[in-house]
Amino acid sequence: MTMKSFFRLLFFTIIILACASSLRSEVIKQTDEPKSDLERLNTIWETQRSALNSGIFHCRELHRKVPDGHNTTLAEVIKLLAKPNLLDDEAVFREVAGSLDPRIRGQQPPWSKASYTISQNGYLADIVPSGNPGHHQLQSQYGLYEVLKRPFGPRYQVTIFLPGHAIPPALSLEDFLFIPSPKILEKADLIINQVEEDKNCVRLSTPHAEVVVDRLTGFVRKSTYGKHGTTIYQETRQSLPITFDDGVILPKLYFMGRYREDRLSSFRLRVIDEAKPNVEIPAETFLIAASTKDVVVDQTKGKPKVFQPPYPTIDVLEFMDSEQ
Repeated sequence: MTMKSFFRLLFFTIIILACASSLRSEVIKQTDEPKSDLERLNTIWETQRSALNSGIFHCRELHRKVPDGHNTTLAEVIKLLAKPNLLDDEAVFREVAGSLDPRIRGQQPPWSKASYTISQNGYLADIVPSGNPGHHQLQSQYGLYEVLKRPFGPRYQVTIFLPGHAIPPALSLEDFLFIPSPKILEKADLIINQVEEDKNCVRLSTPHAEVVVDRLTGFVRKSTYGKHGTTIYQETRQSLPITFDDGVILPKLYFMGRYREDRLSSFRLRVIDEAKPNVEIPAETFLIAASTKDVVVDQTKGKPKVFQPPYPTIDVLEFMDSEQ
């Protein structure tokens, strides 16, 4: 082999190696790109779950069972929720609420005012029901019990329950940060389709459930369970996402409806007017006080025990424990 042939062979060898290295780099680059929509969404949701550890939420809401004979279809609900100025105009809110439940039309105000304080250590709901601004109730969960404090004539009745027995049930942070259940997403027959009317959304579907979600942010716009038009069908709709600095995304407007044969049977409508995620909440926030005029009902041990406090207490559970 001549020296000229040797250098020519060496030159082509270097070119081939450089091309192979470039191709290998390109393959690595492609495999390092974001994975499928589902895997990426799961990562986003897990990040958001871990990002929200506590919160204070000031809301207007309605939680109602629709009276028999009042027939509002799913299509009509969707039109009502799309009305302009629903969140800012009380007259529009009253019109929408009255169309969902005619008993609301004459109530002032047409919504309940609710403040929820939730952390890993406890839960407190401070609620003034619609149509009854003088009625003020507290519901708390801390320690081993739930406590419900409601007006009882000129005084209050304070009822103590085991966890999960109070009505309405206590809410959790995930009731505000609505994320699909992992059980739905683990289904082997899950289908992912792009939503034609919104190219930024994908639809995750199984035979019994469907989730429409923003593929970039993970914000859930719609979630359904059951089949539309059947005996049991539930649909949750969320809109107007609020994004906080820590990555938490909450819906300004939330609506969950249950339907029987395409007729609304019950619903929960919530407007978040102010949210403070991940704030420090002192443990004493969840304590429920009782005065000597109040009636305490202990329902934690079978037959209810009813008594009146002989002295005021800032923590009815501490008093109850000391009395037993």
